[in-house]
Amino acid sequence: MNLTDGMIAYTPAWIGEIDPSQAATAGLIAVVPWPDRHRLSDEFSWTFGACDAATHKLGVPERERWLLQAFHGAVVGGGLDPVRVHLALAAFGEYANALVPQARDSILTTANMRFGERRYSGKETFATVRAAEVEAQVQEYLARGGGSERTVVALRASALSSAFEETAEEWRA
Repeated sequence: MNLTDGMIAYTPAWIGEIDPSQAATAGLIAVVPWPDRHRLSDEFSWTFGACDAATHKLGVPERERWLLQAFHGAVVGGGLDPVRVHLALAAFGEYANALVPQARDSILTTANMRFGERRYSGKETFATVRAAEVEAQVQEYLARGGGSERTVVALRASALSSAFEETAEEWRA
């Protein structure tokens, strides 16, 4: 998936303290197809990516830089978990291309350790790690009282994208 095909939706981790109505999605991130015809992103506070007209005018190098900036914005500004953000943004080919191989390996190693995998060993493990992270977000959302089926679908759709398999294949190369 390219940045022009997907929209990033997240809610800053700190927003629940300011607006309790947003607490169910606080700290969660999803990548949903654009256009968002099924309104999967409705419950998240912030959306960006393909939903912004300016994104479609960017070339590949600019989209790569933009995604690296989006990572830092979500982690530093939004207080989201870095591994969670990396795994979500890995849906975009431009993001994987922008990372140096050592960063790719580090992200997957950290994610694998978090979910009890002994080591990253290829596409199947990457898909397993990504699915585990998405399911953890769904459980967090539901535990906080979130009940929107659209939001659950948005979170789970991130794990089902074939781009994750393509990204894992690129990362192994």
